[in-house]
Amino acid sequence: MRKNVRTAIIVLAALIGGGAIGFVITGFAMSGAIEESFTFHYQDVPSSMEDLTLDVGLGSLDIRYNTSKTPYIVKIDVDMKISGLFMANRGYAEFFGPSTDWWQNATFPPITFSLKTLPQTWFNPTFWFKSYDIDINVTLRTDVIYKINADTGTGSIKMTTLNNVILNDLSLSSGTGSIYLDISDNTTIQDTLDLDTGTGSISFYGKSANFSKGLLMDAGTGSIVANLSNSVIGGDIALSTGTGSIDFKTYHMEYSKNSAWALSAGTGGIDVVINQHALMGANVTGTLSTGTGSIDILYIDTSASVGASFFGSTGTGSFNRINTLGFTPTNFNPFRSLDFPTTYNYNFNLNTGTGSITVDGSSS
Repeated sequence: MRKNVRTAIIVLAALIGGGAIGFVITGFAMSGAIEESFTFHYQDVPSSMEDLTLDVGLGSLDIRYNTSKTPYIVKIDVDMKISGLFMANRGYAEFFGPSTDWWQNATFPPITFSLKTLPQTWFNPTFWFKSYDIDINVTLRTDVIYKINADTGTGSIKMTTLNNVILNDLSLSSGTGSIYLDISDNTTIQDTLDLDTGTGSISFYGKSANFSKGLLMDAGTGSIVANLSNSVIGGDIALSTGTGSIDFKTYHMEYSKNSAWALSAGTGGIDVVINQHALMGANVTGTLSTGTGSIDILYIDTSASVGASFFGSTGTGSFNRINTLGFTPTNFNPFRSLDFPTTYNYNFNLNTGTGSITVDGSSS
């Protein structure tokens, strides 16, 4: 009896193994790729503000401005490649809805581009062994004011502005991809800039720009790198990450109203550089906090009308103070410039759970 059972098991295993080998061989024999390209245009008389929504479940977004005159308010180019086993004789419509459903030139705003994958059938092997490579390039006009809400599920978002453009509102969000934003000279963003990613990183650069209502950035498990120079801030700044780090640098900033900073990292560190020689125009207050990371600040001002104060609180770490020029003795808490308070001031509370705090201060 036992011999018969063992024989049956051997036969069954051989059938399963042979079937699996045959399945894989067939899959490779039917492997292939779908390559498609699509172009969409929105052409109309520009309104005072164009409302654009980009909703991409799968794929990367690259948003750019035209470098030569174009009649289109929005132009979208899609390059798609789907490859893998069992892909021979397949079409893109098995994975996405028809392209006529992607682009909606609505009578009422927002103008909407939506690219979503179809529900996958679990017993169809085509869906088991495939990879997507989808690039979506969006071209905007420099003479049009846009309100942009862009969202990707698994792809990254990249956006670069040209000089002297105006954005009414800008919100970029990605589930698992990274976000890169470069704001060029004399760009104005009229509402709060909002960048959000679940597991990706955020890289932001703003030069000689006007942020009328502040900055909001959140990375769940990724890091944030943000650099601002010679720009105007008209609101608050909030940067937060769960397990990543924050690297925030400001150079010669101006504030059109008092600004509150909130920088928070759960297990990552916070690294801040403040280099101020321009007349600030308003005061900055804020809280920088980490759970298990450290906080490192390099502060420099070259104006008697600008001062700074840093109050440090740690759980198990130390508060290290470096008086490079014009600060109180290094055993003082708060650690502040000798001219604090003066006309305009930076005033921060620094909190860590198990990390250390280091402030290097220089004030002329």
